[in-house]
Amino acid sequence: MRKTAKKTKCDHKNVGVLIYKKDGKLLLVERMKRPYGWSPPAIHVDQDGENFKAAAKRAVLEKVGLDTQKFVLLLKRTCENKCMR
Repeated sequence: MRKTAKKTKCDHKNVGVLIYKKDGKLLLVERMKRPYGWSPPAIHVDQDGENFKAAAKRAVLEKVGLDTQKFVLLLKRTCENKCMR
């Protein structure tokens, strides 16, 4: 019998990370789920007690395999985002 992971209730908190190379190129990842296309690394903030900075670090590690050392906050806002989970 196959075990299924317990689904976490989504509170629609997420974080995206912009990573630029010195030559100005932006790192993007190809989305394998809807909506398909290219996007910066992004992830839901849904682990117990996790803050946005920790989630950003986790997003970069899980999505592109980079261990980040420093973050600079560029934008903080709230917007309606229908969860596709």
